[in-house]
Amino acid sequence: MQALRPDPDEPTAAEAGAPLASAVSRRGLLAASGASLSALALAACGATREEEEPSPAQDAERLNELLAAEELLNNIYRSAPQASGAERRMIDSFAFAAARNVLTLREAVTDRGAEPAGPEEGMVGGTGLRPLIIGENRAIAAGISAVGGLTEAEAKQLVQGIVAGHAARVAVLRSIEEGDAAPEAWVMGERPE
Repeated sequence: MQALRPDPDEPTAAEAGAPLASAVSRRGLLAASGASLSALALAACGATREEEEPSPAQDAERLNELLAAEELLNNIYRSAPQASGAERRMIDSFAFAAARNVLTLREAVTDRGAEPAGPEEGMVGGTGLRPLIIGENRAIAAGISAVGGLTEAEAKQLVQGIVAGHAARVAVLRSIEEGDAAPEAWVMGERPE
């Protein structure tokens, strides 16, 4: 399976997000920033194992677990709902980020001498932006799970950055879909869907 490839004629993520600023409230953007910081804090929990020697094979296994969730999310974005205008540009920008994560993780796994994983099994149901929110939350959970078992600082930083990106996208998607910018897991202490 091939990940989405960026079109050189497409606007950058910053350009695509510019018209969206009027569609996303200031409160939503602040919530997205808070969600990103929360994700980084969660991703950093349990991630310090000073006494452990770096293990590329172990890290490749953990990165492959995250890669499987990223592959599934990439597929969800490929079948994203029809939209137009600023919402379409936002979804396309998020799809590009998901595809970039897949390519980055494939490279990281290969660099550690392992074979990259395929997508997770299973389907994500729902209408509207809900499947995207569910897929992003699954990727957050996979990232948080992976970062605790990583031994290399470079791999930890990679995963922390990916988790932070997912948290920001979840906050924006939720603010558009439901008007609730903060992921429930951080507000109510519940497990993400």
